[in-house]
Amino acid sequence: MSHEEILERALRAAVEEINLEDVAEEAGAEPLTDEDGASTEVVEVLTLADAGFMTTDKGVSVRLSDGRQFTIEIKRYR
Repeated sequence: MSHEEILERALRAAVEEINLEDVAEEAGAEPLTDEDGASTEVVEVLTLADAGFMTTDKGVSVRLSDGRQFTIEIKRYR
């Protein structure tokens, strides 16, 4: 599973407002690898609020075992 695929799953979770713990467990079922093929795992998936972000926007924060962290914010304009 690529980084793009794990981020897509996290984004879908935020949009659909499903249980993020279930998404993290499901995403961890398949190996995530970097460009060199080294194994990387999802360590944590949190809502922005649970991750300590000061925002009213919806979104998720995804932290990987190699130290990288991705944040996806969903802003409603209408």
